[in-house]
Amino acid sequence: MRSLFFVVLLPALSYGAVINVFPPSGIQSAVHQASPHDTILVHDGEYTETVVLYGKDLVIASLYLMDGDISHVSATIICPDSLHPDTGSCLVYAYGETLAGALVGVTLRNGRGTYWNYAGGP
Repeated sequence: MRSLFFVVLLPALSYGAVINVFPPSGIQSAVHQASPHDTILVHDGEYTETVVLYGKDLVIASLYLMDGDISHVSATIICPDSLHPDTGSCLVYAYGETLAGALVGVTLRNGRGTYWNYAGGP
């Protein structure tokens, strides 16, 4: 009976937490408090920031993930906060993130990319 308990319990431990983000708070602060495999649920609004995942496999999603309402996609926007032409990314995947993470139902606007110096980072 004891081994059955562990078999049933282990899948339940593999699910991450859900962290809700509302404007004007930032997505990046949620990334910092998140653990791998958590879901960051981003509520409708415009978020002016560059989101860097720092190697965490996270799901970042609009409310579309919860209710399938396509209007959340155009209402949940990430814009880069930098006017500098070499650091204009909306989202940065550069620290070993895997395909376990996902971006779902979010509009990325005005991103220009980030120049990456492989000798020393961005």
